[in-house]
Amino acid sequence: GSTSILLRSREAGLAVSGELGRHFTANGDVLAFAFNTDHDINGVGWGAQRPGVIAPVGPTIAGIIDHRNTPDVRDGFVIEEGSLAAPIGEFMLGVLGITAPAEGVSMPDPDSDPPLADAARIAESVLRGPNFGAMRNTQTFLVMAHDDESGRISVDDDGRPRVDWPNAGKQAIYGVVEHTLEAASAALGGEYMRNPISTDAFRGRTVTVHPLGGCAMGETAEQGVVDHRGRVFSDATGAAVHDGLYVMDGAVMPLSLGVNPLLTISALAERNCAQLAAAHGWQIDYATAGNAEPPPAPKIGLRFTETMKGTYVPAGAPAERGLPMSFTLTVESADLDDMLANPQHAARMVGTLTCAALSPEPLTISNGRFNLFVVDETHVERRNMNYRMNLDATDGKRYFLFGQKIITRSSLLDLWEQTNTLYVDVRESEAADAALLGTATLIITPENFLKQSRTIEVTNAPDLQTRFKWTKKFGEFFAGVLFTEYGGLAAPLQFADPDAPPRVKRALRAPAPQVTYFCTAAPDSKTLRLTRYNGGERGPVLLVHGSGVSSRIFSTDLIDTNLVEFLCAAGYDVWLVDLRVSIELPSAAEPTTADAIARYDLPAAVAKVRELSGAQQIQLVAHCLGAVATTMALLTGLQGVRSAVLSQVSAHPVPGLLQRVKAGLHTPQILQHLGVDDLTAYTRHASWPHNLLDEALRLFPVEDDEECNNAVCHRATFLYGLVYEHAQLNEPLHANLHELFGVHDIELFNQLAAMIRAGHLVDANGDDVYLQDLDGMRLPIAFIHGAENRCYLPESTQMTYDMLVERFGPDNYERHLIPGYGHIDCIFGRNAATDVYPTIARHLAAH
Repeated sequence: GSTSILLRSREAGLAVSGELGRHFTANGDVLAFAFNTDHDINGVGWGAQRPGVIAPVGPTIAGIIDHRNTPDVRDGFVIEEGSLAAPIGEFMLGVLGITAPAEGVSMPDPDSDPPLADAARIAESVLRGPNFGAMRNTQTFLVMAHDDESGRISVDDDGRPRVDWPNAGKQAIYGVVEHTLEAASAALGGEYMRNPISTDAFRGRTVTVHPLGGCAMGETAEQGVVDHRGRVFSDATGAAVHDGLYVMDGAVMPLSLGVNPLLTISALAERNCAQLAAAHGWQIDYATAGNAEPPPAPKIGLRFTETMKGTYVPAGAPAERGLPMSFTLTVESADLDDMLANPQHAARMVGTLTCAALSPEPLTISNGRFNLFVVDETHVERRNMNYRMNLDATDGKRYFLFGQKIITRSSLLDLWEQTNTLYVDVRESEAADAALLGTATLIITPENFLKQSRTIEVTNAPDLQTRFKWTKKFGEFFAGVLFTEYGGLAAPLQFADPDAPPRVKRALRAPAPQVTYFCTAAPDSKTLRLTRYNGGERGPVLLVHGSGVSSRIFSTDLIDTNLVEFLCAAGYDVWLVDLRVSIELPSAAEPTTADAIARYDLPAAVAKVRELSGAQQIQLVAHCLGAVATTMALLTGLQGVRSAVLSQVSAHPVPGLLQRVKAGLHTPQILQHLGVDDLTAYTRHASWPHNLLDEALRLFPVEDDEECNNAVCHRATFLYGLVYEHAQLNEPLHANLHELFGVHDIELFNQLAAMIRAGHLVDANGDDVYLQDLDGMRLPIAFIHGAENRCYLPESTQMTYDMLVERFGPDNYERHLIPGYGHIDCIFGRNAATDVYPTIARHLAAH
């Protein structure tokens, strides 16, 4: 651009150097490909693919192969990798497929699959597109080298620039580069492909994304067009310059750079500006951003992304004729304060909807509007979340969608369904009398709900404190509405301890989690959750939590190193199961028994881990109720377990004094008789008898050095006994116990109390059915027990250990007493990574 401006100016009479237009360089750029390699490259963008259909595609130029260590710098070059946008990927598939036989260089591939594999990958790309098969396995090479800078720019009669450079692509450097790329392609098992425009079919042209030169720098006008400060020489000879006329872009480069030129261009431009200012006595204030009047600060907003899936049924068609429908949209409010105060506040929605009944291609969501908790004028007990959007198809057709989530005063069991189910009407237009085209019911799956919860973001907050304030305000509003509509039952499960301020969570030092939902066997059919952190080739190892908590006890970020991070660092494939009693699942408050967990949950979890990992056998680490249930499962024939670590209890639960008193007094049965179906570590109720509990717990006896003012801590102590040594907890974890403890149903407490009274495992009816045959525990088992545990005394695991050693001998069994530790602090104590985890890891490694 700069060169053509000066060329046209010279034609109009401006005196400039005769070097103008000379020394044009393509920066030695080369574009080439390793086609159809033996490796998944994933170098073509997603395009219209939904996230998760294909593997992630990285950015262009994240790595470099540096060939610049040469005696003459001009012989050096760099190789970088490229990613292609989706439409270019589709185009290149055709181009590469056509030019491969004529211009490709076939490489030996002795280690690859049979020869048909290459052809099969090409066919797969043709059938499924550039994200699959041969094109998926194609590596794009980007090369920068040094050419001879002998291109010449001129302008034609219309003033448009043209480049004259005979045999530009025949320079020796390109042969060196091509030879190197052939070797690189061979190493990948692919076929080296020149840039199609550089083939004989296109007359051997070159391509560049780094056009340089034309206004080259020089000492005088005989050598260049501008001086070292970017000033344009004012004659064909000498060093005089035009006052105030500068060139400061890539045109001033006098030669190719052999690397991406952005930083070099930028550095020269900034140097020129600094010298220009100095020459005029101007001061550049690098410390401030200028003195323009700042725009008004944007209001605090809210943004989240939601994915829903379901079935669309055309009007008049039977339900079984329905077709899949799904959308992914982002809801964004520019004024969160108004959104919370004004039910008619319309947040903006953008995204795409897929439904083959409406369009073969995804439809674009436009003019999307979202209303949060609108009072339903026709149903005083209902609040609605309303979705309105236009759907624009690629063929120009437009539809209108109205969707509604209906929140009613109902039972806790309906909470999940109502807040995650959208009832949809699709019409020809937004007009009130527009024809109904069809209806749909869309849901947020548990997996997508977890993803959505991570996308909630307060926007335009100037600092972390403000973001916390508004996140808390939104949470309290949302919780308050659900609390009102559900008579107080919703708040505890959905918003544990609404008074706790939001906090910034640290990223785990572990691989990204992979979440899987699965069901137990019929007729039980409970939905459970597995979370996988694949840290290496060891394992798999399944971590099993207790009651009133969740798998978060193993992965909490509230300690410096949790058990997941420790085991991943040791190379284990770590799996966390959330049982039916997990406080993160809707089933947490439902009545259940340890028998159900042992007979349904654990066999299903072990089977699913074996299925997904391909392992014949796995290892278990189980804590508290998880250890009790694991023991029961092993004794009733659990298959696929190679060894186990059982924490704090197994077949003989021996509690501390207060828990033993409560079991002897049948306290769980008394509470159940009073109508108390569940207890929780953080809920406050307004009705008797729950409202008495928090006040009464102020007087609940605890041992010396264990007193604190944390209400959640008091409740946990009442429910389970003293579950940790305070000295083993850090302050962040103790202040956020509401994240780790939750609801516990009374029926399960009844069975545990029956075991305590019996002194060993019994079923929910109190029958001794588990210890009749011990063969299921004839496998390597390590017991770990906190020496100060007052929830289950150390003699608990000692009795089970002694029983097994007497029956089978000592070879398979070991027991470790952890000094200074209580119960669950063995799992999330601040120093557990030093004091406890190595004992667990040693047993796992040994087996």
